[in-house]
Amino acid sequence: MLVNRWFRQLLPLAIGSLVMVYTFSQVLIPMEFAPGWDAYFYLVQLKSWVTEGQQHSRDLSLIYPLLRGAYTLTHDYTLSYQLVVGLIAGLWWGVMWAVLQQWAPRVEQWFWWVLLYFLSGHWLYFALQWPKNTLGMVAFAWLVLVLSRKQFLWVVLALVACFFTHRLAFGMGTIWLVLWWLGQGSWRRLWPYMLGGMVFIVAVLSVGMVLPGLISWYDLSRFADAFVALPQFAPVTFTYLWANQQLANGWYLVLCGLPLVAVVILVQAFRNKLPLVATVWGLLVLLLCQPFWRLDWDSLGYRLFQAAL
Repeated sequence: MLVNRWFRQLLPLAIGSLVMVYTFSQVLIPMEFAPGWDAYFYLVQLKSWVTEGQQHSRDLSLIYPLLRGAYTLTHDYTLSYQLVVGLIAGLWWGVMWAVLQQWAPRVEQWFWWVLLYFLSGHWLYFALQWPKNTLGMVAFAWLVLVLSRKQFLWVVLALVACFFTHRLAFGMGTIWLVLWWLGQGSWRRLWPYMLGGMVFIVAVLSVGMVLPGLISWYDLSRFADAFVALPQFAPVTFTYLWANQQLANGWYLVLCGLPLVAVVILVQAFRNKLPLVATVWGLLVLLLCQPFWRLDWDSLGYRLFQAAL
């Protein structure tokens, strides 16, 4: 029993380390450049910090200390970025594996779906394109993990990590906490937590007004053109956007399967056959995939759909 317990505790670390080594050695090192749409923005930020003592565009996200630490080790801007992307990919897989172990101790319940997700390559695409988003998803997954274990001090720290990584992570973390609280019991017992949570969110958004690069009241303006009048099915719209590109077959399965799996999970959860956390996950996925987001390359809906995947 003791050996099995230690094995289960060390397995997420092992999985994360393997993914990190794979991403860095097999994907990033063969490239002579920093991949991804946002890569050279981060390199400009890093070089400005190193040479001028401050960022070109002030941003307090936790990705920048990681980049600076990697540069201290390598003295190479591109290699530093590649190291951090590999590290973030490994962290994502490690935390995600720990969350799945927490939810469903029997690995055979989700192993094949996770294998499909790995082979689809979507996680790698997301990490390469938007490393700060992915780091935010790591913080969000950590929040889900510690909340499932009811480690409430760590919940606060995880939410702070979400705040200092990416706006989307903090938004998703807040929604997750609200849905989780709503499923805990009667309103009479719940309202002090809800009131405290509302005060906390208002305070955080107000603090973000004076801290650069973090979520604030200004971000509400992003929703001004985020919706469309006619509904669409996000996976289909996504494939149309990539009409002239080649997508892996596994990616198509993940694209179409995710909303369907979320619906099935919600149906089973409402029949009281699944735990509360499954209901919360299904609701959050459907919210991120809801049919009235505007979905194009630079839209908020595109990023939200990617986060759902």
